[in-house]
Amino acid sequence: MPDLARCSNGECVMIDVVMKFLAGELNTYLLTRTDSDLFNVELCRLVDDSGKTAVKPNQGGASVINIEEERPSSLSFRTRSTLTAGWSE
Repeated sequence: MPDLARCSNGECVMIDVVMKFLAGELNTYLLTRTDSDLFNVELCRLVDDSGKTAVKPNQGGASVINIEEERPSSLSFRTRSTLTAGWSE
């Protein structure tokens, strides 16, 4: 999970809340489908520093892999100006 000390403006707090919600929903789904709580989804790293699987046996792992921010292009914020031509007679 993200290190909240490195996050600014509460952005990682929102990610943390969403990931905990998704893990809870996955656990609820698995419990209703299998009628057993032997398999559990936990927020964790998928691999450790040596490259080995960090997910414990009989447990699923959930982690954020990649987040991209889509920013609107600057073209959509341009102000429109009109050119009026004056005619003299």
